[in-house]
This record gives sequence, structure tokens and C-alpha cells, in this order.
Amino acid sequence: MAKQVIQKRLAGCVLAMPVGSTYRWKGKVEDTKEVLAVFKTTSGNVKRLMKFIEAHHPYDVPFVATVSLGQVSKKYLKWIEGEVK
Repeated sequence: MAKQVIQKRLAGCVLAMPVGSTYRWKGKVEDTKEVLAVFKTTSGNVKRLMKFIEAHHPYDVPFVATVSLGQVSKKYLKWIEGEVK
């Protein structure tokens, strides 16, 4: 999914980290290996990106949330804005 998001210019970068997750699903406690992905995009593109993730994620109920950053370096922000359409 990360490559698709980059190819579609929905995000400028995707940071992916392997993690373990424990949760209850359909009455059963699950222990699974997952990938925590941080999609770096602009605030104006968040809704399109979230819609794409929800439509293409293999889970019925994927965790999709936003984190607002107080300050981002001007150079990095300019780069992201140039990558996202």
C-alpha cells in the first residue's frame, strides 16, 4: 500500500515499522504481527489519503488517525507539499 500511496501522490513519505498487536476481534483475543505506518502528507490531503487507506486496507476496521504537528521544518514541509498533489 505504501508504494501505491506514493505513486498516487497521496503522501510524500511512508514510514513503516513492524510491531506486535494484541486485541479482541469477534470475541477472541488475537496476537498478531502488523506494520505501523506513518503516512506523511499535507493537511489538505488527509481526507483523500484516509479514504484510500480504508478502501485498500485488508482489515475490516483499520486504525487510521491523524497527528497534527506543531512545527515542521520549512524545508521538509516544502518538500512534502511538492510531492503531494
